[in-house]
Amino acid sequence: MRLKPIDMDALLAVFSDWPHLTLLGGATLGGVLVGVGKLKESETWNTAVILVLIGVIIEPIFTLWLFGYDENISRAQEAKIGRQNEEIIALIRNGAPRSIDISAFSKRLVSAPPARAEIRYVVACADCESLSFWLSDALKKANWSVAPAIPIAPQDRDWVRAVYSLHAQSSGITVVFDSPDKITADPKSSIGALMGALVNTLGFNFFGYDTNTRGGVDYTMPPDLIRIVIAPKA
Repeated sequence: MRLKPIDMDALLAVFSDWPHLTLLGGATLGGVLVGVGKLKESETWNTAVILVLIGVIIEPIFTLWLFGYDENISRAQEAKIGRQNEEIIALIRNGAPRSIDISAFSKRLVSAPPARAEIRYVVACADCESLSFWLSDALKKANWSVAPAIPIAPQDRDWVRAVYSLHAQSSGITVVFDSPDKITADPKSSIGALMGALVNTLGFNFFGYDTNTRGGVDYTMPPDLIRIVIAPKA
């Protein structure tokens, strides 16, 4: 087995913790007292005295090494457990149906002028329809003009092709408008406020990337319309 070098941060952590410091100090003091007693007992240098002296010197060194090594292992295990807990939470969140707080969502749109929106959702999706209804209610509460949500009819039994025909992504939510010049994160604009509210509400996916909300451009759309396409989760 190959020993790892002493982690100085872990070693300093040992000294910053008073129980560790007390135990190490007691063990070291005990070894020193044994060595002093042995030296006082012997009038001449001999093998036994030399061995005791060597033991007194190396005992605290290896004791510190052991505590630092154990502390390093403990830190690594805690970090691993922390990462695993984060992954479990992300998996649970990613596996749960998407939902929004209607009141909180609508408040994020207050600073922007109301707009006209249409919502389309993939039928072959566990939570797309319910999310479309909640989103519609939130927009209406913010005084947006919203038509009833429209289910996306598959093209040749392929809903992905149907979503692409709407200039949207096959996963997450796509906000589609008529010109790339309208792409903005300005919360005082209708599109910027909507994108910000969606990102804030739906957060990030399992890998830590914001692939849940995207923008798309459809030059054939009316300039006063915003299309929201709801597809399965990323």
